[in-house]
Amino acid sequence: MNIWTRSNIFMAGCIVFFTVFGVQAVEKYRFDRSAGAIQFSRLSLSDKLVSWNRHAYTFAVYCRRILNGRYQGILVTDLETNGKDMLLHRKLSFFLYPVVHIRGNKKKADCMVVFMKNNPMESVPDDFEVVGVYSENSLIALRKN
Repeated sequence: MNIWTRSNIFMAGCIVFFTVFGVQAVEKYRFDRSAGAIQFSRLSLSDKLVSWNRHAYTFAVYCRRILNGRYQGILVTDLETNGKDMLLHRKLSFFLYPVVHIRGNKKKADCMVVFMKNNPMESVPDDFEVVGVYSENSLIALRKN
């Protein structure tokens, strides 16, 4: 008598499939747990944004607290905004919007965002006044009336 009938082959295939699937699921869970993916998914949105890029997000929150209304801004930085630091520039722009729009018309700028710039006070022209200093290399300035 032949034990390899269609139903036995199908049953053996199902057993192998579900065994492999179960082992992979358990190993993926162990890997995700050790990598911190499960803990990350339990964070609030603001905690995820902080972990995404702490300096840009906390600076943007600081600017939002200081500024009332909406401003057309200009970004002054030592970063290579079209090179290796382009992603950081885009993140800062995302975090500041809609309070400060730093990617619009530079000629109508009524706000100056100085971010990660050596000697930031020297970058502020005479027709702007500093309204907040975030760190030794980041500040926010508004155009004088």
